[in-house]
Amino acid sequence: MAIQIPESLYKGIMKFVRYQILWYLRDHFTKEVREQLPEHWKAFKSYVKDLDVKLPKEKHPNKNVGARFPFDVSSMGPQYQKLTPIENTVFVALDWEGTLIGNRSDTRAAWFPRKSALMIYLNHFDMLHDYTKRGSHPANIVHIFSDLSDTIRHELQHTVQDYLLAPVAPKQIEKKPKYSDHDKDYYTSQVEFEPTIASAVNEFINNYIIVSEAKPVDLGKAFRQYVGAAPSWKYDPFAEAKIFKHLKATSPKRYKIAVRKFYEGVMERLKKIQKT
Repeated sequence: MAIQIPESLYKGIMKFVRYQILWYLRDHFTKEVREQLPEHWKAFKSYVKDLDVKLPKEKHPNKNVGARFPFDVSSMGPQYQKLTPIENTVFVALDWEGTLIGNRSDTRAAWFPRKSALMIYLNHFDMLHDYTKRGSHPANIVHIFSDLSDTIRHELQHTVQDYLLAPVAPKQIEKKPKYSDHDKDYYTSQVEFEPTIASAVNEFINNYIIVSEAKPVDLGKAFRQYVGAAPSWKYDPFAEAKIFKHLKATSPKRYKIAVRKFYEGVMERLKKIQKT
């Protein structure tokens, strides 16, 4: 079972992040850009209207900003509610300038347990910064926030691991020696097992939706490619995910468990999509 996160916390953070990004994008739609990319401007305005977001008249400061949110377990399952969190708030910092702690070129976000802080490095979200440039697609306004949502959900699972699970199950936060290299030790560390499988489900579903808009998708083949059970090219939308590549090479038992959890997650998401 995937690690559950407090939905009230997630929604509060998403509202905060979404407001900052829409404000930023609004200011990058200069008169020249609106004339060059009218469909992008239309899609942007429609997105803002649908969410009923009221943006300020002044320009976005393009400076790092942060906010603190309550960590409330009341909306979580009974197995979580019976646990006592070691902290009751989460600080979220948005890095526009590339100056906050942990900002690396390969990192979009990071959870820092000692600071009880979630850092989101917005300067690394290329789709966001490319949206007001030629070559991007108007529909990317939706994918920007889908991408951010997946990132935030991943990091909040680490928050739950630290605040609730680790005190009773220390293995939840075990990291291998070269975890910070974001390679084999990262993907095979226990701390990443559940969160990264959940992220893999989100990535697979997002790619499935995008590709299926243009052509039919062989779901079975896509699934086998993604978990490394069938050959794929590294630029394929369903190319083998790194977590499956590294688990398959280092621990066949954990690889099989990961594939099963991934399959269950994908099937659950597809059922929800089919109902809508």
